[in-house]
Amino acid sequence: MNRRGSTLRPTRTHIRRRRGALCCVTACLLLALVIAPTKRTASTGPIHSGEAAGARAAVGARRGSATGVGVAHLTTSEQQLRFVVATTLRRNYVRRQIVVYPSPAYYNPYLRDSFWVAQTMDDRRFSTYVLDRFAANERADGEPPTWFINAYRYPQYHDDESAALALIWAWHNLELYHATPPRRLLQRTLAYLVRRSHNGRFISSPGTYASWWDAYRLPVPDTLSYNQGLFAVAMRCAKGLGLSVPTHYIAKAENAYRGMFDAHRGYLTVSKRIPASDASALTGEFLSMWLFNRPILSNKMVLSTLRHLSPFGPGFRVVVMPGVNDADGAGLASSRQFGIPGDYQNGASWLLYDALSIGAAGLHGMPGALTRLQARLALEFRYGVILHEYLQTNPSLPYYKTEPPWRNRFSWDAFALVVDRVLRAHERHGSGC
Repeated sequence: MNRRGSTLRPTRTHIRRRRGALCCVTACLLLALVIAPTKRTASTGPIHSGEAAGARAAVGARRGSATGVGVAHLTTSEQQLRFVVATTLRRNYVRRQIVVYPSPAYYNPYLRDSFWVAQTMDDRRFSTYVLDRFAANERADGEPPTWFINAYRYPQYHDDESAALALIWAWHNLELYHATPPRRLLQRTLAYLVRRSHNGRFISSPGTYASWWDAYRLPVPDTLSYNQGLFAVAMRCAKGLGLSVPTHYIAKAENAYRGMFDAHRGYLTVSKRIPASDASALTGEFLSMWLFNRPILSNKMVLSTLRHLSPFGPGFRVVVMPGVNDADGAGLASSRQFGIPGDYQNGASWLLYDALSIGAAGLHGMPGALTRLQARLALEFRYGVILHEYLQTNPSLPYYKTEPPWRNRFSWDAFALVVDRVLRAHERHGSGC
């Protein structure tokens, strides 16, 4: 069963309580999580003493709150976000093993989830050690593990976006900490990615586990907008790492990402073969703007894509076919693994990808992007300051507006704090990331 399989029918084999180990993070780590800068660049700037004091107050008060009750003193969305990121990672990060789990319900560390947490924590020890573990376990062809059974013991492999994320992560570690996995391993990862592409277009294999959207079974080889954007950013990162990138491959990958925009429909489709809108399609664009201050897509492509996403309050339904009535629970056709429309990856609302889409649009000039992100956070926190795996969007579903506890405290949503800081810096300076 897929890690994020239908949570309407959770199985006990997916749940492993780690009471003591998951509560061992020190106060120093918590402070690092909430006051660390998103990037060490002049445009973002350092965290000032007043802001740090506010962060300490947010973490120090009611640090152990698990339900969000009693945090009324956190009066701003930024304070709430800092608080919930600290408490979530306090629960999911095991310092002794140097591992972060997706949530308390799962005991398998994923490269994908670890990537988003590492970009948020700004912790050299965690970021370099965890990436080294994934890189050291790559296959001979350069494919890194998607995840491990238990902490770094039994690697599991799927043809997804993990290799692209590994190169992006390696470049950012080089920029921040002057440390990367061995060059030969990174070059092998790059070769693996290039072999899976054609003329700059990243080809996903048929079946499940093609990307984060891992419950959907691709019937034939296809190119996903989400994967293509990450692939394009990974090619630029590979060049920054000093790897041997094929001639013109950065330009070809970026052209292929732009080619995912369907001019007739007005948005980046989820794939070349599936005309659905996709709230994760702008992930690569946000990373390119954040890491390189360099757009790949035009303003028109980004803003039009955002306008065509199926709205769920200030957020979005993640994947929706054109012409579907939103009120009926938008999504694709129902299936046992993929779920019914409005649930899970089939049209639910995912904070991480909502934040990335809003962030990308804000960096492309959308007015009120920070306000919209704050409203999306308010939707997330409507029944307690908690980061959920996703929000159901179909009113007929049993957990609509009442998220179950086994979907609480999801680590990768911590990256919303980075998006929040980037948008604040963008508003202050008027340009740059």
